[in-house]
Amino acid sequence: MRRRLAILLAVVLVLGAAFGVRQAMRAPARLSDVRDDLDLPASFEASLSGSWGDYDLPDRFAMQLEGGRPVRYRAEHGPFVTLIDVSGREMLVFAPEEGEALRTDVGDALEDMALLTLGAKGSDARIVGRETVDDAECWIVHPSDGSTRFWIGREDGLVRRVEGDLGSLSLAYTRVNAVPAEEFELPEGTTVREMDEAFGEMVEER
Repeated sequence: MRRRLAILLAVVLVLGAAFGVRQAMRAPARLSDVRDDLDLPASFEASLSGSWGDYDLPDRFAMQLEGGRPVRYRAEHGPFVTLIDVSGREMLVFAPEEGEALRTDVGDALEDMALLTLGAKGSDARIVGRETVDDAECWIVHPSDGSTRFWIGREDGLVRRVEGDLGSLSLAYTRVNAVPAEEFELPEGTTVREMDEAFGEMVEER
């Protein structure tokens, strides 16, 4: 009887240990569990493919980041360049050949930017799985405030894919930690005008 109890106890201990190992191998429950282990970049440049509602995708875009959150943003749409200073909530739009930039408040552009960075995902965002995207091991992350899912690099925290009610996006990174600060600034000699003022003059001329 004692021998049977000893064997049963040994089996329970072995099964318990195996279950514990299996649990440890599963994905962490929250994004906050792995955030400190990520080697977050200070800057990146990427291109987008796919569609997201009626959003006009840029030809390419770049960001400066601090702790995974955007600080400055640059996007190119054909001949036009958009620069955003997040802390100043200022947006500048210009064509490099024209030598003039139009300034306005950021508005909803900050939400568009946050969608594509780690900083948009709250500490309570759930990790619901793992998947490889373009040779990058990713966490599949589901924020608690919506139905959108994000594929985030397990090493660098970069968003590789976004899927939600508005569509799906894939990001391909062309430069990481290699975008100079000057690319987020206006070219020397560029004059700045208020966008509302410029549009008002256009209406008056008509």
